Amino acid sequence: NGGSSIFRFGRDFAGTGGSFVAGTSTAAGFARYAQVIAGVTYNNLILSGSGAKTTTGATVNGTLSMRGTATATGATPVYGAAATLEYMGAAAPVIGNEFQSPWVATGGVVVNNPFGVALSSSVQINTLLTLTNGVLSIGDNDLIFGGVAAPVAGASATNYISTVATGQVRKLFFANGTYTFQIGNAG
Repeated sequence: NGGSSIFRFGRDFAGTGGSFVAGTSTAAGFARYAQVIAGVTYNNLILSGSGAKTTTGATVNGTLSMRGTATATGATPVYGAAATLEYMGAAAPVIGNEFQSPWVATGGVVVNNPFGVALSSSVQINTLLTLTNGVLSIGDNDLIFGGVAAPVAGASATNYISTVATGQVRKLFFANGTYTFQIGNAG
């Protein structure tokens, strides 16, 4: 049992089958170049540094944390029912292949990056979007919410959804009614 340890790897971490779930452990790929991430099951997985991280075959049951300018490539990871997708770091990442749309895992999607996060395509979140730190810029893409009564938490004057281009923020309804978006305000 790895307890709450972190397994850091700076080169490819290859293999198929098996699990890396020891206790509450975390695997962290931190190279400043492309890496292959083993197609196994992880409790938590951090993709940081820069370059494309190939995630084909990976399953994340806890948190996938995207940090730095790392991007995910290959097949979108499989997520456990309670998984969280977190964008954190010291650079402005673009949401990419790591995002499974619609997002249905109950841990939701977390923006925790003072430099903000940008959408690269339209996405749907059926659970919760938490704006801990930073702006989610949707550009010309749509951000669609479905299934949750209050789909956004943490919106404020500094943590908000930016819609400065043609993209729209939408909420799916299954009955007639109104809804006030709690998306914050840039001032």
